[in-house]
Amino acid sequence: MSNLEDILVPDPALEEVQSQGRPATLDEAVTRLASLLMASLRNALIYAPNHSQFQYALGLAEKAVEDASGFLPEIAFVCMEKEILLNGRPMNGLGLQFVKLGSFLDSIGVGVLTIKKGLGADELKGFILRMVGKDEQEGLPTGKRIVRSTPHIALGRVKGGQASKKLRLSHQAIVGLLAQGAVNQDDLSVLKASGGQVRGERLTQLDAGLLNRAREAVKGVSGVKTEDRVSTRETLMNFVYYFVRYSDLFSILHHLKNHDELSFKHSINVALLCADQARFLNLPVGAAREIVLAGLFHDIGKVAVDYALLNKPLPLSDGEKLKIAIHCEEGARILAQHPQIPAVAVVAALEHHIHFGGKRGYPRRHRIGRPHAVSQMVALADVYDSLRTTKPYRPAFPMDRALEVIEKRCARQFDPFLAANFARCLQFAQE
Repeated sequence: MSNLEDILVPDPALEEVQSQGRPATLDEAVTRLASLLMASLRNALIYAPNHSQFQYALGLAEKAVEDASGFLPEIAFVCMEKEILLNGRPMNGLGLQFVKLGSFLDSIGVGVLTIKKGLGADELKGFILRMVGKDEQEGLPTGKRIVRSTPHIALGRVKGGQASKKLRLSHQAIVGLLAQGAVNQDDLSVLKASGGQVRGERLTQLDAGLLNRAREAVKGVSGVKTEDRVSTRETLMNFVYYFVRYSDLFSILHHLKNHDELSFKHSINVALLCADQARFLNLPVGAAREIVLAGLFHDIGKVAVDYALLNKPLPLSDGEKLKIAIHCEEGARILAQHPQIPAVAVVAALEHHIHFGGKRGYPRRHRIGRPHAVSQMVALADVYDSLRTTKPYRPAFPMDRALEVIEKRCARQFDPFLAANFARCLQFAQE
C-alpha cells in the first residue's frame, strides 16, 4: 500500500463539507463527493468496517453520490498524472480533495473513475475496503489493494493500450480519404445505428446523395491530396458524422476560405489538433465532437477583418491590433446565430485569445476570470499551428521550438495541465 497513509491525510475542510445542505451546483456536488470518497478511504484505513466513524463517513459518501447523480447520471473523474479532469475541466485548483483523489487514482494506476447513479451502501463499502487492502467481511488487511470495477463503479485507464494507439492516425489522411469517396452508402447503416441526428431528424433520412455533397464540401474546402488509407473505421466515421450533421454550416467556412485561404487552412489544422487533445484525454464522444467544432470555427470572425491586415508583416500599430482583435467578438456573434453550433464553440471563439490567468489577452472587456478549458485547448492548437506555419514575416518554427514557446508561456497564457497533455499528444504522434 505505497504511501496510502500520506495520500489520505485528514482534510481540514471536511467538517465544513459535511455540515452543508444539498449542493446547488454540479461543482458543489462533485467537490463534496470527492471529499467524502477520500474521507471514507481514510476512515476505512484506520477503523474496522463496523466502527461508527467509518459507517458515518460511508453514509455521507453514499448521500454525496445520490446528490451528484441529480446533476449527471454518471460522474467520470479522469486522472492524468495526478490531475483530475471533469467534463474537460481541470479540477485540482478547486480544492485539496481533488489533489488527493488524483494522487490516489495515480497510485493504483486508474485513469478514469466513473460513479453511476444507483450506487448503494454495500457496493460502495466493498469497493472502499478493497481499495485500502482490507477484507470485505472482517476488515482484516489482505496485503494488497484489489482494483476492480463493480456494477455502479467503473475503473479504466487512459494511458497506453489501444486508446492511445489511435493517436497514430493521420487526420489529414482521414479528410483526404473522405474527399476521395472511400465511404459509401453501406456505411450509412453505421451512422443510422449510432442514433445521431441532423437538424432534429434521425439519420434514416440520409441518402448517398447527401453524403456525396458532404464529400464535395470537404474536397472544396480542404484541398487535401493523399493516397494514404486509414484502417481505424471508427475515427473515419466520426469525421463523416461531423460533416453530415453540420453540412448546412459549411457555408460559414466557405466565407472564411474565400476571404483568407491561410486562415481557413489554419482552422482545419486547429480542429484536428483539438481532436487529438480530446482523444488523449479520453473524453466522451459527444464532448470530443464539440471540441473539434470549437477548433473548426474559432477564427470565423476573421471574415470581418480586412484581408490585407490579416497578412500584413509585423509590426502592427495599436490601431491595427485592435482591428484584428475584433475577430473574437465577431466570431462569437456569428456562431451564436446558429443554434446547431455547440455553446462551447461560441465561448471558444470569444475566449481563445484570453490568457489562462485571466489578466491578459483580448477581448479585454470579457476578461472576467479564467477562460473555459475548451477555449484553452483551442488556444494551444491555435498558437502551435500558427508557429508551425510559414508567415509573410517569418519562417515556420520546428515542432520542438514551437513546444518550447508553449512551455515558457505555461501558467501565464496556458493551463499547465492542458499544455502538458497537448505536448504528449504531439510527442506520441512522432513515436
